Amino acid sequence: MITKHDRLPMKQLLETKIPKLIHFSITGLGSTKYEPGVMKPMDLLNKIGEYIQQGLDPESVTIRIDPIVPGVTTPNMIRSIVKKASELGIKRIRFSIMDAYPNTVASMQKLGYDFENNYGINLRTGKINFTAKQETIDRIVNFMLKMKEEYGVSLGTCAEGLAREGISKEGCLSVASVNKMLGTQIEDKGTDNNDQRKLCSCYGGKIDALQYGKHCASHCVYCYARHENDQAL
Repeated sequence: MITKHDRLPMKQLLETKIPKLIHFSITGLGSTKYEPGVMKPMDLLNKIGEYIQQGLDPESVTIRIDPIVPGVTTPNMIRSIVKKASELGIKRIRFSIMDAYPNTVASMQKLGYDFENNYGINLRTGKINFTAKQETIDRIVNFMLKMKEEYGVSLGTCAEGLAREGISKEGCLSVASVNKMLGTQIEDKGTDNNDQRKLCSCYGGKIDALQYGKHCASHCVYCYARHENDQAL
């Protein structure tokens, strides 16, 4: 995710002779109270267009609508992102739906987010359900499949129970993508690739540069990893 203050030396990165996979997170909420430190969606997509003119291969790019926030993210937001990405030649779209992690709940409730309406309450525990209501999930998934058909993109989901016909399940850095990029033959063990959360199928040998709890100028309020804590942006 690119913040308002980043000056990413993309040309320099492209000239560096190392294998690359590039993901851009564009949720449609940039420069709103939910992502105050993030560029507006179309500004970021236009910036990616500039990168493509500099030599960025759109086939190496994944656009992540990650997460979709029920009741906040609108169909028009999603459509505009998918349409523009497709026009840029970017055909890989990854999406998720916001999960109700404790940190996410606490931060989003401060902004008045209605978890009871969008997620419901577990009658046994009295706590907010971790995932959105099933009818909400189905509505979002069906709309994403409609976008896939309209704009000829591929759909993937990461560490989410959203995979079905037309939507693949793959890690942010999947074993398949590592093998393709490096010419290796690492065995794909599915969710046993690593020791992370149950649904994660990322390659276990990766290291995240942004660790849990570190400051991040994007300041995404819903962040489950406590990256929303840089008040100074």
